[in-house]
Amino acid sequence: MPARIDVLVGVRSVQPFAAQRLRTSVLLLATGREAHAWQHLLPSTRLEATGRLVPAKPGDPTAALFITESAPRVVGDASPYQKWAGHLRARLRDACAGLPAGPRGLLPGLVVGDTGRLPPDLIRDFKTTELTHLLAVSGTNVTILLGAALLAL
Repeated sequence: MPARIDVLVGVRSVQPFAAQRLRTSVLLLATGREAHAWQHLLPSTRLEATGRLVPAKPGDPTAALFITESAPRVVGDASPYQKWAGHLRARLRDACAGLPAGPRGLLPGLVVGDTGRLPPDLIRDFKTTELTHLLAVSGTNVTILLGAALLAL
């Protein structure tokens, strides 16, 4: 099965024939070799990419689906806060490196919502039992609480 990544991205401009400015979110779908290039980007990184833009279905929370045809080209660095958060996530991944596959992927998912290293069978189990919210919501909640505690200290 080829690599695949789904990411919610903010769009600032679309260029079919002439640049068109907008502010909306689209679901990005990258498959194959390009998927790996999208996985390690930090939030707030500005980039350019080519692909197909497909309208979303009525009722979808995003405006469209963007199917990439190329790897992203970075045109602006992530914000200092996102770089700092990315550094912390990388250190957590490094700290979990010696664990077996399941816990190695699960711990970053529960703590900071980083599900990039979850084994496919564990992802399938979370979806089957409808517990995927524990990875996204709990990870975000823990991050917010830890951030507030750090600021208070």
